[in-house]
Amino acid sequence: MSRSPKNPIGTENWEYNDAYAKMLITNNITLVEKIHTNGAPTANCMWMNLQTMHKSTNHLVLTGYMWNLMVHAPEDVNVTEHLGKLNIHWGQVQSFLVYNQKIADAVYKCIIASSLPPSWDSFTDPYVAGKFDEVSDDPKKMLDSQQFIAII
Repeated sequence: MSRSPKNPIGTENWEYNDAYAKMLITNNITLVEKIHTNGAPTANCMWMNLQTMHKSTNHLVLTGYMWNLMVHAPEDVNVTEHLGKLNIHWGQVQSFLVYNQKIADAVYKCIIASSLPPSWDSFTDPYVAGKFDEVSDDPKKMLDSQQFIAII
């Protein structure tokens, strides 16, 4: 025995809107994303599946970007090219909002210095703060990461 809805017009409108939302989602996602929406009974289920898929994918992408950022260049590296690639990876990492905070520029300066071959240590040490909370009036330590790259 089937139950008739108490509000047939509202039910019809809801079903129409849900079908329309499912169509919009389906027409605006990639083939890979469609795997996660196939068989979802409602637009809400489709949306929840997509959110879950993107949440885990974003974590993996961010981890990959961080991995690329943590490189150690060999002694014979083309420093200009190395720093260009490092800046690209830095931009990718910074494009992610992790807990609505970005990684501090002082940390990036340390990453830059530590990514260079050991022979660069005596050059980079004066530009990198000894402690992250260190307050210094030394102009070299006060430079931001992009100024530091320009000097290198």
